[in-house]
Amino acid sequence: MLSWLMFLATGLGPYYGQSVHFRHKAPEKIPYAMNRYLREAERHYEVLDTHLEGCEYLVRDEYSIADISAWGWIDKASA
Repeated sequence: MLSWLMFLATGLGPYYGQSVHFRHKAPEKIPYAMNRYLREAERHYEVLDTHLEGCEYLVRDEYSIADISAWGWIDKASA
């Protein structure tokens, strides 16, 4: 469970946040930054998709704090 919480807190969260910032809020459009953070966020989503294939929850067969933490990011996947 701790590994998934760290994955979300230090991987998906920051990369997705930077992706949104550079694509929607940055005063200057920087293609390199936009592409870099979008691709990293997509890569993190690919890891989640692969892990959740055939599974209902991130950790074993139990709903956990990792699932609760992931929901906020999974819900935003199309932004």
